[in-house]
Amino acid sequence: MELKSLQKHIRTLATIEESPDPFVSCYLTLNHEPMSWRDVYDKRLYLLRRSLRGDAWWAFEEAVGKIEAYLAKELTSESKGVAIFARGGERPFFLGLQFQVPIPNWINVNSTPNIYHLVELKDTYHRFVVMLTTTDRVRILEVNLGAVTEEVWRQRPTLRKRIGREWTKEHYQNHQREQTDRFLKEK
Repeated sequence: MELKSLQKHIRTLATIEESPDPFVSCYLTLNHEPMSWRDVYDKRLYLLRRSLRGDAWWAFEEAVGKIEAYLAKELTSESKGVAIFARGGERPFFLGLQFQVPIPNWINVNSTPNIYHLVELKDTYHRFVVMLTTTDRVRILEVNLGAVTEEVWRQRPTLRKRIGREWTKEHYQNHQREQTDRFLKEK
């Protein structure tokens, strides 16, 4: 994901109108180890379900259903972190974001989305360049939000062969002297 699109999503989430229906903000670190993020997710949902009643409970279950569907079908193998925002009820909303960096496990229910971890992610993994060099190779990588977005060079370019004589120290000094003499004669 590019930094500009993350900023756009943060603006969208920050300007969402409040609603009586609960807004679920879900951040997960996706490990391939059994019982890692799934255990945390299930325990937190159990506690949240017990705290809601009436219409809020139904809207919460609708939002959780969207999150479950996203987690089951949309995750890519490269993703190491996911942020999902969902609201059910009269004004439904859904946004799923995947990242190539881990995000702390956090699930929250409120009247508005919790965007703190997205802002923290933007500040922590801002765009930077990495250069890896060896004697015969150079790689310049652009890293954006923890993912390599562009690779500039893969191999060191061959040096061009020198044609003609080399500029030795004496040759350079003679050239400078000639340039100075020519300038003085012109003036």
